[in-house]
Amino acid sequence: VQAVYGRSSSVFRPLCRVPLCPDMHRAGFPPGDWTDDTDQLILILQTLVEHQGNFHGTAFASKLVDWVNGGFPELGDSCGAGLGYTTDCVIR
Repeated sequence: VQAVYGRSSSVFRPLCRVPLCPDMHRAGFPPGDWTDDTDQLILILQTLVEHQGNFHGTAFASKLVDWVNGGFPELGDSCGAGLGYTTDCVIR
């Protein structure tokens, strides 16, 4: 990133200062943790990297199923935490 954009002298700050509203979905995650949306974004990025910037639907689908069944084991997951209703319906 530094090679393309140069060294940043500023600290990244949140774009929005609105406090998070605690709800049933967020209650399952400690402050500072990421959600299933973050996990799925990582899967998309992994797919893009592995396919030289091209999205490969079958590869992503395979990663998504693996994530549902095991999460990111290297982070201590045993399943995809916070799996949403829509994603669950699509996978099953």
